[in-house]
Amino acid sequence: MTGAMMTAMLVLFTISVPIATALCLASMVGLFGFTTLPAIILPQQIFIALDKFPLAAIPFFILAGNLMEVGGMSRRLVEFARAFVGPLQGGLAATCVLTCMMFSAISGSSIATMFAVGTVLIPAMRQYGYPVGFTAALMAVSAELGVIIPPSIPMILYGVATQTSIPAVALPLTRLCLTLCGATILKLENSGGIVVGSKKHWSPGIDVAVQSVERSERGGWLVFGVLAPNGICPDCGFHSRRRHGWRRRRLQDYPAHGNKVTVDLAICRWRCQAPACPRRTFSDQIASIAHPFARRTSRVGEIVSHLGHATGGRPAERLLHRLGLGVSDDTVLRHLKQCAHGAGEAPTVIGIDDWSWRKSQTYGTIIVDLERRVVIDILEDRDVVTCTDWLRRHPELEVISRDRCGLYAQAARQGAPQAKQVADRFHIVQNLRQAIEEQMNLHGRATGRALLSDADNITAAGRLLKSRLAHRTSREEIFTTIHALRNQGLSCSEIGRRTGFPRRSIAKWLQFETTPDRRRAALKRTSPWYFEKFLRQSWKDGIRTGSALFRLIQERGYEGSQTHLQRLLAGWRRAEQQATDPKVEHAILKPVRDPETGHAISPVIAAALCIKPRGKLTPDQVRKVDALKAGSPAFATMRSLAMRFNGIIRGRQADPLPAWIDDAIESNLAPIVRFARTLNRDLDAVTNAIEMPWSNGQAEGQINRLKTLKRAMYGRAGPELLRARMLPFRHTN
Repeated sequence: MTGAMMTAMLVLFTISVPIATALCLASMVGLFGFTTLPAIILPQQIFIALDKFPLAAIPFFILAGNLMEVGGMSRRLVEFARAFVGPLQGGLAATCVLTCMMFSAISGSSIATMFAVGTVLIPAMRQYGYPVGFTAALMAVSAELGVIIPPSIPMILYGVATQTSIPAVALPLTRLCLTLCGATILKLENSGGIVVGSKKHWSPGIDVAVQSVERSERGGWLVFGVLAPNGICPDCGFHSRRRHGWRRRRLQDYPAHGNKVTVDLAICRWRCQAPACPRRTFSDQIASIAHPFARRTSRVGEIVSHLGHATGGRPAERLLHRLGLGVSDDTVLRHLKQCAHGAGEAPTVIGIDDWSWRKSQTYGTIIVDLERRVVIDILEDRDVVTCTDWLRRHPELEVISRDRCGLYAQAARQGAPQAKQVADRFHIVQNLRQAIEEQMNLHGRATGRALLSDADNITAAGRLLKSRLAHRTSREEIFTTIHALRNQGLSCSEIGRRTGFPRRSIAKWLQFETTPDRRRAALKRTSPWYFEKFLRQSWKDGIRTGSALFRLIQERGYEGSQTHLQRLLAGWRRAEQQATDPKVEHAILKPVRDPETGHAISPVIAAALCIKPRGKLTPDQVRKVDALKAGSPAFATMRSLAMRFNGIIRGRQADPLPAWIDDAIESNLAPIVRFARTLNRDLDAVTNAIEMPWSNGQAEGQINRLKTLKRAMYGRAGPELLRARMLPFRHTN
């Protein structure tokens, strides 16, 4: 019967019948051809044979193996095993054995172990130079540990078939498995590592044949290799086997077990034997291994560039030394700069903004691709010409997001007239808040101090002693207020209690007979103020035209432009006109105070509360808003306008905007009128900001990242290096 079943199974295998079907048909041949067992009893016997509780472990083992493979548990087991045996010689092979032992003990299946662990470790072992045969054999043998590590699927089937106790055979098999794993790991460690034992797997590329591997005097490894046995002429493609000479070239390659590896290549120079070829000699081409004149292989250079882009010069240097690659920080930065170039994909939606090299002195420009959320270029300045030239080189632009800066608006109109300009919504709301703050400064604490009664001044003396003057209060107001109180016979201390200014500052102000000018830097011949005395005398003599005065000071060495001179003369003309015009008395507004504390509400807080919706106000803020409305009709008007403007922004409907601008202009509040007129001048960009989803938030975030990099690389963060660090590495590779 057995022979017949085997013959039937082999015949079925020969005619390509599936294995499961072949086994079933061969069993039917044996049952129906050589036994008298009735067919009706076969299902009953099969069910009785399968109705064993231990057999339920088989599908659960298979389920556990699948869950471990899908859930990534195999990778975690690899890292766990590598933490124990990774530092040893041949550590990756030992990791394979230990991981298979743990995975097999959990899954109980050799096949599941092979698929789950092999997909992770086989490519890693091939990358580190392990032979293909050794890798396959080690993985196959290690996966079979699932058979002997209890409780495995074959052990369960054996115990059910033979009625043997599984715990009785579990302990001997466990001891055997641990002994085999320990012996394998010890053998790998004592052999000096599998990689060392195979010369060809030290090769830096597929075109290099390794001759020998030796230990260097400094503790590293020297790999001697040669290239192909024939040369290919780069001009005519003729294969030549006639050598002209030899030279050696050393390249730094991947380290091995923390030791430096140096590849010593024998570069052959060949003679081209093609009669029509103008080239007589040529050298072996190693472009796939290293760049010309490079001291490192291309794969090492790629690692250096990656680390330089991610961490910078000195951090990358320290990390590379720990990895066994002795590279200086200068080399890291040089690699990074050599690889840097612009983005490959053409952007269609960009955000443009400025950033400071030095605060209030020099600025640069950053350009961000808002769709891909990456930086595409860094400009050294924010000049209109520079930005215009860049935009002209990108005619594919469709949307340009910017802040309210007029420089970028002008550059966008000149360089990309086809693109839609989008004003940043945050800056629009911020400009509105600043306009409200400017209007509320008329109620500021500095203006109201001198208007309080003596009793109020005495009561508030403690609070006002350390307060400062509002930043928009003019120097003329300070000078006039202090001298007026001094003329009333008040002392410096009393003036300080009434105004809130420090006593020493009041004493300094009293030393001046006229309003002092702010300190200026040393004047140069490029400034018209350098010739102020001559200009004033000429002005008194009747020479008042800008062109005539410009020619006169040019003869005396003036190096500036006529525009600067015209600005100076315009100020003199306004001063004369104001002196002749009748003075207009402006209404002095009292500060609005918090009804709960009695403290004056600052313009900054008032502006913030004005643009905040009522549903988001706290009870304390609601009380302040009501007090501001009652104490200032201008605040009530501005809050009504602000709420309408917020509704336009949040509703993403720009149709009510022209009506809002008209109402803001009719409010007769100078800061609000100026804000409305600026919106009207930039109406298209503001409309696009309301209706389109783009904003400049991504550019602002990239500026924060740029500042971090600039400060971390202080002293070396020039435009070229900053650009290389800011651009994504896929664009610099």
